[in-house]
Amino acid sequence: NEVKFIGFKFNSEGMSTDSDRVKAVQELSMPKNKTELQSLLGFVNYLRAFIPNYSEIISPLRDLLKRNIEFRWEKNHTDVVEKLKGLISERTKLANFDPNKPINLECDSSKDAIGFALFQDDQPVHYGSRSLTDCEQNWAQIEKEYLAITYACQKLHNYLFGHKSVTIFTDHSPLLAIHTKNFDKIKNNRLKNLKLKLLHYDFSLKYKPGKELYSADLLSRNIIPTRSSEPDSGDIIHSLCCNELVVSSEKMDLFVQETSKDPVLKHILEYYHSQWPNRHTLNQIGGDLVHFHNLRNDITVEGGLVYLNQRLVVPTSLRAMMVDLLHETHLGLEKCKAKARQLIYWPSINSQVENTISKCYVCQRFSRKNIKEQLINHDIPDTPFSKIGLDVAE
Repeated sequence: NEVKFIGFKFNSEGMSTDSDRVKAVQELSMPKNKTELQSLLGFVNYLRAFIPNYSEIISPLRDLLKRNIEFRWEKNHTDVVEKLKGLISERTKLANFDPNKPINLECDSSKDAIGFALFQDDQPVHYGSRSLTDCEQNWAQIEKEYLAITYACQKLHNYLFGHKSVTIFTDHSPLLAIHTKNFDKIKNNRLKNLKLKLLHYDFSLKYKPGKELYSADLLSRNIIPTRSSEPDSGDIIHSLCCNELVVSSEKMDLFVQETSKDPVLKHILEYYHSQWPNRHTLNQIGGDLVHFHNLRNDITVEGGLVYLNQRLVVPTSLRAMMVDLLHETHLGLEKCKAKARQLIYWPSINSQVENTISKCYVCQRFSRKNIKEQLINHDIPDTPFSKIGLDVAE
């Protein structure tokens, strides 16, 4: 009723660690240098699937492997190794996968790693995690969270592909709005690429607070070095843009500089790469941050600029210039508003456009409502009914 295979035992209840493997771990001696420590972690790492908080536990041991750090074995390191031995001795079981049962998949990302945990009937079936590359560590938090979901789906492809009852949980609520958007509505190319990789899978994405996402949160803090062979996804996906705001490189640099100095947009840049605070904190800071907080699910940052969907959010110092450019050819009020809705955005943009046009001397002088239509004379007919006039009334 039980089979041993590559260090694990399989039976009708699920998968657990082999007692011979556990005994080998319990008999491990304390390492005396970095090489022995690497061997110990490599040996224990084979059983990491049974220890959801593995990375948290071995954090003091990882510190000893850093460059320019002297190897000094102390009591706290011994305690970590003993704790690992005790946890492995408990021999946590992973349940067997049942394709007929619903799947719950928890995904999370920390600043250095991503992790996931697959459950059926609240029983763990599979754990997984990997560290982020140097490039990925510089991604925005929403991109890391989406990467965690993509990595989990690809890693669990044999479990998820074709399954009709899959629910994925994330603790990053803005991701829900991004995931439901069409590709042409997503400004960020990296998010487009990640969304493209998920088209193979049929699942519903739901929000769960981080304090309830225990397993995935712990796994995402595993930063054992691994390398991804995938190229940077920022240069892979390109899309057709229906509206384009053409600016010179000098103007682009000016927009980036003014955005970084803007009292509101500089906070949005920070919150986008970390986490939005609550409304109480934003009320204390003041400005239009509360307004942008309501739109945070549609905000993206690319190249140091802030976008609302596909519209550029203009910093305060450049808004008057942008309104003048919109009205440069003296378009009417509605046409100017329509053009603004396609390209740029800031709070109360319609009011500022209306005020500018209402003060325009040229528009006021040549406005249609001030031009009187001249009467057109016509020849008097010689005979009755030689000229007939018709009109339609409701």
